[in-house]
Amino acid sequence: SIPNLLEELLLIEDPETRQRVFDMSIVKKVLFNIDSIGSGDWLINMLDKSISVQQTQQVLDSNLGGGDYGDTAEGRAFQLKLQMVKEESRHLAESAIFYLERVSALNIQDDLSVFHHVQMTQQVTRSSSGFADIVSTGDLQHFKRHRDELFDAVGALGLGLGSKGLIRRICVLDEDLVKRAAATSVIRRLLDRVMFSPFATIQALVDGINHSILMLSFRLGPAAALMHLSARDLEFNPHLYLFFATTLMLSISYFGTKVIHAGIAKYNMSRNLFWNDTLSFWNLLEWAPLLMVFFSAVAVDAVLRNKANSGVDDTTIPFYLRSAVAITTPFLWLRILAFTKVRNKQLATFILCSVEILKDIKWFLLVLFAAMASFAQMWVTLTFESGEAGSYLKGYITAYTIMLGDLDSDSLQKHPLITMIFVLYTFGVTIVLLNILIAIVSDSYQNSYVSSKMMLGKARIIFVSEISSLKSYHGMWMKGGASDGLLSRRNINYFFVVISMLQVWMVTKTINLKLDHFPTCKIDASSSGRINLEAIVLFIILALTMAGMKMIVAYVLNEFNDTGKLLDANKPISTTMRVVNWFIETMFSYLSSTFDSLFDRSDNDILEGFNMQSSGTQEQRSEQNIQRSIEKSKKQLKHELKGVFEQIQFSMKEQDEQNKRELANLEERLTNALAEALVESHQSLLESLQAGPGKSISYDDSNDDASSSSISLGFNDAGVIREAGR
Repeated sequence: SIPNLLEELLLIEDPETRQRVFDMSIVKKVLFNIDSIGSGDWLINMLDKSISVQQTQQVLDSNLGGGDYGDTAEGRAFQLKLQMVKEESRHLAESAIFYLERVSALNIQDDLSVFHHVQMTQQVTRSSSGFADIVSTGDLQHFKRHRDELFDAVGALGLGLGSKGLIRRICVLDEDLVKRAAATSVIRRLLDRVMFSPFATIQALVDGINHSILMLSFRLGPAAALMHLSARDLEFNPHLYLFFATTLMLSISYFGTKVIHAGIAKYNMSRNLFWNDTLSFWNLLEWAPLLMVFFSAVAVDAVLRNKANSGVDDTTIPFYLRSAVAITTPFLWLRILAFTKVRNKQLATFILCSVEILKDIKWFLLVLFAAMASFAQMWVTLTFESGEAGSYLKGYITAYTIMLGDLDSDSLQKHPLITMIFVLYTFGVTIVLLNILIAIVSDSYQNSYVSSKMMLGKARIIFVSEISSLKSYHGMWMKGGASDGLLSRRNINYFFVVISMLQVWMVTKTINLKLDHFPTCKIDASSSGRINLEAIVLFIILALTMAGMKMIVAYVLNEFNDTGKLLDANKPISTTMRVVNWFIETMFSYLSSTFDSLFDRSDNDILEGFNMQSSGTQEQRSEQNIQRSIEKSKKQLKHELKGVFEQIQFSMKEQDEQNKRELANLEERLTNALAEALVESHQSLLESLQAGPGKSISYDDSNDDASSSSISLGFNDAGVIREAGR
């Protein structure tokens, strides 16, 4: 079948040969046929094999790292096997991405119907005009319609539930492959389709509200209470602390259930996909700050309760508590930035560009640290005075401040060498290294800026992967697949509700102890009961609010299609639901207008797509240059691997021939030694027989139950052998 043929062509190992095959006109026209994708299982299986092989690579790598193989034959064979596994994983994943690139590069010349129409027009009119001059508006519409159908057929693999999940598989591939996939038109159209759907926009709205609630509740709740640890602090506001502590726990519950639901969907689809995605940087940024917020909230409340229970007017803030709250805050802001990076091209470029810059300067930072450390140690050696504490730390701080241009001129008078060292350090670090840093950062930012759509596509792939996982889990739940077992939907909700209730109960206990030590407010039983009642009412109201947000998201997924229309417009609904539908449609219309579109292929690209390299935009040319560089690096790596493999084969063949030669020599020596031993034995026998005439040698053959016989050999007087037997 056509899908099987395409799969075989994609698995061609030589990139140049595969490129030439897919540049053939007949192959392009086959690709443009919607039947070429078939069910799409072959493409999904190709990515699954790549992820599975990648997991095998990690196992082999860990085994190799755990043993001391060294430069032994076993170690070299193991490393060769590991390298071959890596190459196989890379080849499978790249073949799938190459297919997406070839489908995205199809233009109007690859439409067989349009191609025949243009040929007939040229024959009838005998026109010598170019292809683009003859194409009519109907031809353009025909091509767009069939191209969109093909793109939607491929995109359906990314939106399917269960075994289908193209985007989620692409998300865990190597970073350069993810960027190449994000640059393809078919993936961009799929990402736009998901981003501009009601479910994604309303989910983004609800997530944005809860992100804001999480940040505000943390800073106005536990972080603010950290400043009022004293048991008799009159500035402590118990009502605000109760409100923000309750809101914080319910917000953690919202994001916690969301992370677990998406994880269950990924695990049911592929265990390898689950583990690869769980430990990724952006996924760690999703759930790690939640644990940090929960720890900080529990720790702050525990310290408040202990100090209130002791009744001591102690305002000391423990070091670990300051550190926990301080470190958690930037991670929450990073989490918000990670959430907002999918909105538009500029924002995604700024955020993801920062990550790329950190990757590019990692080795430069090592050189800079070495220069600063050497200067700091020299500074300490030359300026150290007996009895001075913290000299080494002061030396490193001095090195950093001098790099920024701050220096105490009196320090230069402590030793004659300090002035010379200061001049060398400022020239080498402040002038040379910092300018190199500026050049690296500028170059990295420029590369990211010219491929801003690629950066936005990469960010949206991660977001769409999460949206697809949530849809998949909701589909499992609707079919009953997520309602049984320990990790059922009900048990997960119960777990977070119980944890939230326990923390709110501990907060009310802390507040009652704090109020008990207020000199102006002596609490009694009725006042304590009012605080408990306030906590119960507040928890119920906020819990219902969070549940209402989730119900709205589920309602949108069940009742609206991807274009923002009701699935059943004729269904009778109440006035309340009409208001809800109006709110959803209004928010969908507003929020979708704030997103940048990725798929904006113009008619000029459709007509002259085969010449886009010369007429494309700067961004398209930059993306193509990056892809060609990746292809070149991959080809060079494959040639190097092939050379190593051939060298090992040659060495093994040479060793085998040497072993055969040594075995043949040993066999020859043994044969010669045996022949010499036989000759010597024969000569010895003859000499003993010829020793004296008349002497004889007898041989007796007898047993217990048979007759016996004997043979006597000897020499007569003439030296002739004589024989006698009985």
